[in-house]
Amino acid sequence: MTPRGRKVSPITLVLIPVAIGLVGNLWTSTVAVDAWWFGPLTAFLVAALVVWSIRIELARSRPAPAEEEALLEEAATSLRAAVRRQWRAESRVLALDNPQPMPVRWNLVEEPVFDAGPDGVTVSGEVTWSGSADRVDELAESYRRIPKGRLIILGGAGAGKTTLAVQLVLSLAEDRDGPVPVLVSAAGWDPSVQPDFVGWFATRLDQGYGWLRGFGPETAANLFSDAHVIPVLDGLDEVPADVRPLILTGLNAALSRRNRLIITCRRDEYGEAVRAGQTISDGAVIEAEPVSPVAAADYLSAVIGRTTLTSEWREVIARLRRDPPRPLAETASSPLGLWLLRATYADARESPETLLDTARFPSGDELRAHLFDRLIPTAISARPPTTHPATDLFRPRRRYTSGQMTRWLGNLALLLEHTPNPDRRVGRPSLGSRDLAWWRLGAHVLTHRPPGPFGYLGVLASGVLWAVAVGVVALGLPFWWALGAAVIIMVEYHEGPAGDHWSWERDLPGSADVRIRGRSADLFRELASRAGLALLLLAGFGALFGGLHVLALVSGAAFPYALTLLLLYGLTLALTVVSGSVTAWLDENAAGTPVEQWRADRRLTVTRVVAGAVIGAMFGAVVAVIVRPEPVVTVTALSAAAGALTAFTGGTRHAWPVYLVAAARLARRGLLPRRLMEFLDDAHRLGLLRVVGPVYQFRHAEFQDHLAARFRPEAPPRPVVRPTPVVTPPTRGAVADLRPARLTTITAYRDVLDVAFHPGEDILALTTTGRTRMVGLDGGLRRTFRYGGPLARFERHAATAAKAVFSPDGTSLATAGDRITRIWDVSTGAPLHTFGEGSTSVVFSPDGRLLATAARTAATVLRDAVTVTEILRITQPSFPTRVAFDTDGTRLATCCRGGEVQVWRIWPGQDHLGAAPTA
Repeated sequence: MTPRGRKVSPITLVLIPVAIGLVGNLWTSTVAVDAWWFGPLTAFLVAALVVWSIRIELARSRPAPAEEEALLEEAATSLRAAVRRQWRAESRVLALDNPQPMPVRWNLVEEPVFDAGPDGVTVSGEVTWSGSADRVDELAESYRRIPKGRLIILGGAGAGKTTLAVQLVLSLAEDRDGPVPVLVSAAGWDPSVQPDFVGWFATRLDQGYGWLRGFGPETAANLFSDAHVIPVLDGLDEVPADVRPLILTGLNAALSRRNRLIITCRRDEYGEAVRAGQTISDGAVIEAEPVSPVAAADYLSAVIGRTTLTSEWREVIARLRRDPPRPLAETASSPLGLWLLRATYADARESPETLLDTARFPSGDELRAHLFDRLIPTAISARPPTTHPATDLFRPRRRYTSGQMTRWLGNLALLLEHTPNPDRRVGRPSLGSRDLAWWRLGAHVLTHRPPGPFGYLGVLASGVLWAVAVGVVALGLPFWWALGAAVIIMVEYHEGPAGDHWSWERDLPGSADVRIRGRSADLFRELASRAGLALLLLAGFGALFGGLHVLALVSGAAFPYALTLLLLYGLTLALTVVSGSVTAWLDENAAGTPVEQWRADRRLTVTRVVAGAVIGAMFGAVVAVIVRPEPVVTVTALSAAAGALTAFTGGTRHAWPVYLVAAARLARRGLLPRRLMEFLDDAHRLGLLRVVGPVYQFRHAEFQDHLAARFRPEAPPRPVVRPTPVVTPPTRGAVADLRPARLTTITAYRDVLDVAFHPGEDILALTTTGRTRMVGLDGGLRRTFRYGGPLARFERHAATAAKAVFSPDGTSLATAGDRITRIWDVSTGAPLHTFGEGSTSVVFSPDGRLLATAARTAATVLRDAVTVTEILRITQPSFPTRVAFDTDGTRLATCCRGGEVQVWRIWPGQDHLGAAPTA
């Protein structure tokens, strides 16, 4: 549902035709006035009428308070319907109610008391409701009676916390007048980076339900502020431990008396956060009990059907009720284990005899790993492909082998494990991610951040096409004059009023909205926001060209193209402004599932290119008809191509093109299938992935961890660092008697920016722009490492960022550059690792285990020198310029632009490094 459209003002309906008539008269001279002031006066009147119309429409676009409240109510109603549809479909895919919810008992304590003890935090208080998850409507009613409606869902790993949250969302969304529950992942919010919870939650709402902006730009934030929504934060335990207390503090600061809230978290992790900070004010706690063996047996009997129980299943169920083996009892005591038993044996009608084999599975962990291994083959065999994917949501589109699905999901788990958290603070390791956002693949996969040089090539190509079409063919300018004018203005436009388009991996998915009714004010607003600076540029260049023309007339010098160049400049500005305005006007935040957002962004890209082509063709055709009608077809075709390229390279929505490049890169490396989105959708249909708003997650976090551990490559042995011999120089007299003796001079290479000695041989590493050469002391070239490309010499910062350093054992060479950092094999010259983060300095730790880089993202990054997995990121006050280890590798010194030097103490942990500034 979308907001009601507003009619255009009658005054605007009069002013715009008058303005069009004046412009038409100026072109056709229907009413001619032989006076110098007639043309400027007409132009001034047209501009005044257009500005007046824009001001009227902008003023009318601001809703009155009563209308704004009505729009907010309508937005909440639409959101409620969308949430119901979304989670009803998801619950069917996940089979949450088929044949009945799992028998997990929950105990609700409305006034909990948290007691910190040596073994953790305990929760005590009066239990006001106790029941199973199949009585979720009773729980929802108890939740409604909680005075402030704040609930913390606690439980162990796989205890069914997210399942209960989804059940509550479905039950609460049935209310006609209550607030709308919206489930979002807590991962990604770091209050130290974005303290405002309202702003962060509004952004997540816009990402999942982008059509809300059609009710007003602040609708998402207003829905929370006016208590029309209930944030359901899932997975607080998945965020770093030092962030959880900050999140609780930020939530308490953001919640008003009317705001309700639901949080899911593991019990121990929430207890640690409470001990470190505070709990949610006036928050009730509901905690899960382990599933009893009898309840697990009853549930499995209901799933299989009492009349179809085989003798093997009768024995297993009887053992569960009477005397279950410990591994089976441990597995069935959690909803995750019970679901695995159902999915891999009960639903598949497989013989469960092996479940009782304690020799094969001596512990619950080993039995659970076995069930995880069976999960994918069982799902594929139980759900064959469908020919009607639109209606059959539980079967995939394509047929996969269990080997393919397992390998691709394992690689996907590894990719998420190595996905850096964008909201990191000092000393925080990169913990990976549970969320797979398809539009972020490029930032994690591509070595060169898009668009790179291709963006400027696109601008150059569009400038060439436009210059040839309008400047050369239509206006008769020499090619180089026309090309210079067109490219300059397009580059100025993209770098100026059009904003930053050269970091496409940060673009969010969008959707094309071609409706005109009710959105005319938005188009006026986009035109007005871009026209101001464009008119200033045009006025500046107009004064310049006009002055040159007058100077040429006075002095008698020849400058025949001044006014024509000014006309081309104005037409190019008009093309880019109108194209950018229409592109932004078409753009809406995408909403729905990941597949729906992917398709919407694809449509937006195609629509934007088509709209740019149409606008370019219209401009070219008009110019050709007025100035030189003969080549109108050629001018129109070239202008259409220029407009399409301009629209594609401009704008702030390039998620789909970046995804295509990243997916192709992953497919070429054999890590994921070429049709990645179709594969992810099929994995979701098989019940292996789940959808949370616009992102995919594995069905269970433990499933992701299991696959990642299975496919994680074994790290090669650590390099053996040869001990540095202690050399005592012979005594040759006093220090004052020291004299330099030149051993050799190497002059074969120009512009050497950095030099380094090999630790074991008489070899130097000489770094120039775009390459590093290994050269012997005799001047002989041993090897060349090229990494800058043919255009490296012309890159703006290449000369200040080039540096190379050998590993302590001399087997590897690390090179730092403005755009990428690489590690090379010294013996073969092959690149071992490349990561797309430019750096100004690189250094190995003395033992060769760590690699530290001074990244151009205002951070010092520590990586594993063998796997280059990011271990630690230290945020700096400005760009770091140099980084150095001390002799034993326990301390790190960083120098930032501006002269600030910091010394850090670092120490190895079990999985990561911690960092703290020295006193």
